[in-house]
Amino acid sequence: MTSWANEAARRIGKAIKDARGDERTAQWLADRTRDLGHPISRTAFSEYETGKRKTMPVTDLVVIARALNVPPIQLLYPALPDGQVEAWPGHETRSILAARWFSGEIRANETSDYLTGNSPSEDEAQAANSELIQRSRQLEEYRSRLVGWATSNAGYELEQARRSRDEAAVQLAEGMLERAKAADRDMREYVVQLMAAMISRGMKVEPQEGYDSIYWEASERARAARQGGDA
Repeated sequence: MTSWANEAARRIGKAIKDARGDERTAQWLADRTRDLGHPISRTAFSEYETGKRKTMPVTDLVVIARALNVPPIQLLYPALPDGQVEAWPGHETRSILAARWFSGEIRANETSDYLTGNSPSEDEAQAANSELIQRSRQLEEYRSRLVGWATSNAGYELEQARRSRDEAAVQLAEGMLERAKAADRDMREYVVQLMAAMISRGMKVEPQEGYDSIYWEASERARAARQGGDA
């Protein structure tokens, strides 16, 4: 067992103990994991928290985090944001950078406050390998914006202006409504394009409730693009 692995196990164990606190016992946590469908014994928790047990399965980490109602990554890197952590053997960095790398938000060479000397081929490989999580994060972020809040809010403002019989306010609100509609259309088009590109790359994209029409439009574009490429 390497010193890096030992330190990682010790760090996670201490984070579990700190998150549990003095008011909740190891038995309470063991009972919580049992209720969640992946029982972990009180003895195991004692060994985790004291550092006696040197490894932790990912399955345990996930269920423990859920039992404690904290993100798993917070147990991995408890010294957020700026505490130093050895993200992998020999590479120390700030905890927030390690967490961002672990979640796929940044590349490995971006986990230093100073630029690293990656070759162009290494940078290209990192970009390709992180595409799945990056595109998925983009899709989830922008898909959540498709509820048309901009248009809805602008429509409400126009209704209020009309009730006030203020012609200048009405004209202003009408302009805001048109811009909001255009923004919502642009957002929808962006999501369709992003989704079509992901489908074309073989990424697993499924129709979501309320967004079926967007999914089918994106699927059709991806199919048309494949046919065009085969022609």
